Amino acid sequence: MAATSTPEPRILDRYRIVDVVGRGSFGRVLHVVDTQSGNEHRALKIVPTGPHEAMLVDEFEQLARLRHPSLPKVYEVGRLRTAISIGGTELPAGSPFFAAEWIAGVRSDAVVWQGAVGATVWALLADLAGALATIHAGGLVHGDVAPQNVLIASEDRAVLVDLGLATASGVRGTPAFMAPEAFAGAAEPRSDLYGLAATVACLVDGAPLYAAATLGELVQQIVIGGRRPRLE
Repeated sequence: MAATSTPEPRILDRYRIVDVVGRGSFGRVLHVVDTQSGNEHRALKIVPTGPHEAMLVDEFEQLARLRHPSLPKVYEVGRLRTAISIGGTELPAGSPFFAAEWIAGVRSDAVVWQGAVGATVWALLADLAGALATIHAGGLVHGDVAPQNVLIASEDRAVLVDLGLATASGVRGTPAFMAPEAFAGAAEPRSDLYGLAATVACLVDGAPLYAAATLGELVQQIVIGGRRPRLE
């Protein structure tokens, strides 16, 4: 008697999970394969339902209209039709999601930048500044510009990923790269520019501008301003 195979679980009847690449209070980011588009790889971000979900869906739809070579294309925006469980976390029906282009690249903080020629650094800055200008022109804020969210694609293109959209997510970001106002949940376009400057400085220098033993000390250093000696 032939064994019957169990159908592979899929999200929305089309997305097959390859891996969970991001998790936190903001939701889950999944590497998936879109079985209805020729098995194209996608990044699927799902955010739990909550008081800001309507605003998130609106921002996701705005994000889908943005086009820039250093931003992933967004292909689909919607809500989960049924609840799903990912790694022991239950994401209820109605949770907002968007499916975006999967960027196959290397994290910028895995690249050796010390001693890099000026043209290389300026090209990185130009790519990311252009991406942020597009986001800000759309009335959005990235909210987490940091080295791990900058990927270097195969054609040496810098791509800004993990579009968290801080305006609906409150306080979020990578502490060492957050502007002072971001810690108060007041991130704005200039906060992204701060994160961009702190990111490039970290890549070139090999370490963040600020370092401390505790989060409180780190926040104090950033808020006070002025570069402090790093911990050894």
